[in-house]
This record gives sequence, structure tokens and C-alpha cells, in this order.
Amino acid sequence: MISDKSWDSDFFNKKIKELDPLELQGTTLKEAEQVIDNCEAGSLIQCKVDSNVFNAIELLSKLGFELVEGAITYSGECNNSRTDPLSYASEAQAEELKALASVVYQDYSRYRQPWFSHQQNADFYAEWISKAIEGTFDEACITDTSQQNEVRGFVTVRTSGEHGIIGLLAVHPKHQKKGIAKMLMEQAKAYFHNKGCLHFSVDTQLSNLPAIKFYASCGCKPSNIAYWYYKAK
Repeated sequence: MISDKSWDSDFFNKKIKELDPLELQGTTLKEAEQVIDNCEAGSLIQCKVDSNVFNAIELLSKLGFELVEGAITYSGECNNSRTDPLSYASEAQAEELKALASVVYQDYSRYRQPWFSHQQNADFYAEWISKAIEGTFDEACITDTSQQNEVRGFVTVRTSGEHGIIGLLAVHPKHQKKGIAKMLMEQAKAYFHNKGCLHFSVDTQLSNLPAIKFYASCGCKPSNIAYWYYKAK
């Protein structure tokens, strides 16, 4: 029912575990309490549960879990067949991209206080960008740069069969409302199309109203809503 999140635990230097909401459905409150009690002191137990799994949500509340953030998944079709070359991030841009990623998600993330510090939040998204540039988590990081070679925005992407996944999409605050986000979205769709994907998805936080409005304006449709719950022991 509870599994160790080894990478997360090592990265954040704390014991992080994940509770499976599907397995939670078939247990009584007493059984679930026993499982929680068996976790080591100092653990942070996380659970992501779909919004329509009402019995699991009710049980999480009774177990003392706190609602941290909601996540909405948007889906769309990979119908972009643009042929102009995509601009992939280089190692030379890594520090600039990491600096941008470390600040743009401070207000919209489940990695928030009191469970995670501002610095841990910044380090996590900087690491995500590093791995995307290396192609070791997301497959690639596509960038938009100015004539002066300044990074104005980025989008990270990966594929699974005929499905594309947008990991992160962000535009530098001073370059927002210039159409750069839509340009990056089109580049991501082109990447997926070139990889043979038929559809794609992207997650964003329910608290991130600008992102929700943006994905809706791009023709994406909401396909799922889930909630993140935490319990610190």
C-alpha cells in the first residue's frame, strides 16, 4: 500500500513515501491507520488521488492527510506538421535555463512550505531542466531565444508510444504576453508529431489559473483532475 520514493528521498534528504489510493479503497480505517503507524518517524507520506475516488478522499481526511494542491490534466491532438527546425537547449544554456526554472514555479507547485523550502522547490525544477537537457528524464528541452541569445522560454517533452507528454512549459516574466508560450506549445506538438504521437497531455496545478486559461486557449481539453495529499509523521 505504501512504497518508498527513493529518488525523491535522496534528492530532498528526507524519507518520502507514496500511498496507493487504489489499495486504500479496499481497507478499513483501522487497517489504514496501522499501515501509517508502521512508517518511520520523520516520513512524509504523499498520495495523489483522482477527484472522483470519493471514498479514498474521505479516508485520507480521517487519517489526518492535508490537501496540498490539485492537478488538472489537459489533452490535445498532435496535428502540427511544421517543418522548420526546433531549437533544442544546449549545455551552454543550462545555467540560464536552471535559473529561470528555479523561480517560475515558486507560486504554483506542490513542493511548497511547510513540507518543502523555497530552496528545495528551486533546486527540484532546476534539476528537472538539467535532466531534460541531458535527455535522462524528459527527452528534450526546446527553447525560444531572442536575437541577443537570451532564453525567453522553454518546454520539456517526452513520449510514450503514440502519446506525448509536456513536462514543463514556462516563459520568462519579462517576455510574457508576447505569444511565446503558444509558439513553444506548437513546437512541442511538432516534436510529438515527428515522433509519431497522435495525442499529448500536460498537467498543471488547479491554483495556476494563468496556465489553465492558456491551455484552454490552445484548444486543449481537460481530461482528469486529481488531488495531492500529504501527511508528515
